[in-house]
Amino acid sequence: MAGTSVGPSTELVSADSKEYRVPCAVGRRAAFGATRVESGQTCRCGQRSSGAYRRASHVGRGAVTELGKFPVRDEIRAAESGHGYALRMASANGLNGLADVKKMLGKTRFAVLDAADAGEISRWFGAEPLRLALALGHTGIGSEPEAYELGGLRLSRSYFINRSQPRICCACLAKDGYCRLAWELCVVTTCSLHSTTLCQACPNCGQALRWDRPHLSQCRCGWVLGSVACETPVAEEIDVACWIERAFRMDARPSPTTPLGRLLDPLSLDAGLHILSALASVKHGRTRHATSIQPQLRKRNSLASAREAIANAAVALDQLARGRQGHWRVPVSAMELLAEACASSYAAADRQLAISILASLRCKPATANWGSRFPQTSQLPLL
Repeated sequence: MAGTSVGPSTELVSADSKEYRVPCAVGRRAAFGATRVESGQTCRCGQRSSGAYRRASHVGRGAVTELGKFPVRDEIRAAESGHGYALRMASANGLNGLADVKKMLGKTRFAVLDAADAGEISRWFGAEPLRLALALGHTGIGSEPEAYELGGLRLSRSYFINRSQPRICCACLAKDGYCRLAWELCVVTTCSLHSTTLCQACPNCGQALRWDRPHLSQCRCGWVLGSVACETPVAEEIDVACWIERAFRMDARPSPTTPLGRLLDPLSLDAGLHILSALASVKHGRTRHATSIQPQLRKRNSLASAREAIANAAVALDQLARGRQGHWRVPVSAMELLAEACASSYAAADRQLAISILASLRCKPATANWGSRFPQTSQLPLL
């Protein structure tokens, strides 16, 4: 494809060339996301055009080839996070992490990548578009009903996903060099491969890790996350992490060893997260405050809150099995989660377990009149 140089970092590419979105740096301004500019029109960078495509040969420190592809290219791994893939490839090509990628896509640094961005990112870095789109997920925030899709699985609550404070396993990054997709769920606190608690904060600056860091294994302060001292997880946390991996059909994991793990094992991902969150939010005798897998997990102590939620759910399940739920205080949010899991769109195993838990809770005087509020509970006497 022939081109005429118009500056040290730009070219005019023939107008009959294939159209593609590339950075435009005419006039030393980075007007990212430029496409074809018709003759006489003004490009986003302020330069008038004669009907040609303008592209930059450099974005930051990363070189873009003639077809808008970066020189270092790789396929996304089977169990890799979509955000992690974009960060891995951006670093390999000398870009300033996801900040440059988002600028090239026309996004702000606060935006998250979505399945709609998979086509552009795949063309730049070499991933198969469909696989990358599944790993990035699709958000339905702002629509009715609010939903999210991750790894090809539907999640009906957006707060099941942890995108604001990513977690990593230093041993996995050192060995495999990529972030796993399962780490993006709020309830995953443990690496299922190494049975160690995930790292969520930099030991040097104490700040939570972000996706806009320069490298997978490097904090924004420059500290290399080579070896971080991690706490030993409890068995329930390991079982939850293994269940998530099995739900994503990534790798085979050991069979569950705890009652909570055996409860979740046959359930779908969305229904299991509903039931786990409902059990974690009840107030029982062994906890002073309820802990739910809800938006407060996005706060700075989200990893600690997630671990507490799993422990609380394990205690609630033990009391439920012993028939000691009479003194529970069940919040409305827990009933809503269980009622949603009874919907016909879920599998039979999901509905049966949710109905069983609802039936045991409906015997309590405080919840006996909730049939009018939650239609699913009004049908329980017929089952």
